[in-house]
Amino acid sequence: MKIKRISWFLAIVSAITFLFGFSSCSEVENENIIFAYRANGNISASSGDALEALFCIPYYTEAITKLLGESYSMTERDKDVISACDAVFSNHRTKHPTWKGYVEIEKSKIGTSGDIISSVVIKTYKYE
Repeated sequence: MKIKRISWFLAIVSAITFLFGFSSCSEVENENIIFAYRANGNISASSGDALEALFCIPYYTEAITKLLGESYSMTERDKDVISACDAVFSNHRTKHPTWKGYVEIEKSKIGTSGDIISSVVIKTYKYE
């Protein structure tokens, strides 16, 4: 009688171990992804406007931070980020028409371990 119970117990434990083994080796990872946005580029200006041009990219960074609360989000916010950066670009073109260069808005997908999964430029602003 004890041998039958032990056999059944071992069979159940083996089945549970087998099932958990397959579920832990699943190819689908349920990993949280963080979306980080940043501005990068190169702007130059001549004469008295040169000092102001140094602050061009920080204005984009400030707009992104003001929108998201930080420079990252748990959801994709491409349209919102582009809209905020469009306003900065429009303001710059009105106030500083002599600036030359470009600013790129980059979106990176970052895994919970801190690894960059992918990175893409979602918009480029050209100062001509």
